[in-house]
Amino acid sequence: MLFRSNFGTLTPQTAFDAGTLSDLFLSVAAMREMEQGRLAPGDDVSKPLGEQTPRGITVGQVLTHQAGDARLLAELVAKTSGMPAPNNIAANIFQPLLMTGSRADDMGIRTSASDIAHLMIALVNGGTYETRPLLQPATVDTMERSEEHTS
Repeated sequence: MLFRSNFGTLTPQTAFDAGTLSDLFLSVAAMREMEQGRLAPGDDVSKPLGEQTPRGITVGQVLTHQAGDARLLAELVAKTSGMPAPNNIAANIFQPLLMTGSRADDMGIRTSASDIAHLMIALVNGGTYETRPLLQPATVDTMERSEEHTS
């Protein structure tokens, strides 16, 4: 337990707003959609969104923050999974990883150090927390790969 003046007592279960860590949860949700064949990195985002006019932005560019933003990624996850991104994250990430102190809504993710550790352990363990699968090992490898670009 850690005590900080003006902040109160902090524990591993103390909830905090995840801020930009919310993007990680959206990325994991999108990678799960890729595993199901509902998203593909090379597809223009208009395809999974059911739009007629290409936007000139690929799913892969959104995932790697080269184009688009978190709202677009949330829209892609919602459209392909058939549920709002916060519900998808709660059902497909929080629940299987036993992240009982975490919440997702349209404003972002609220989590704790203890809960975020479950996600980190799953990613380090090739997509599995304890015996609970989150992602396939090959998907985690893809997420962690750093490709060098040459001109």
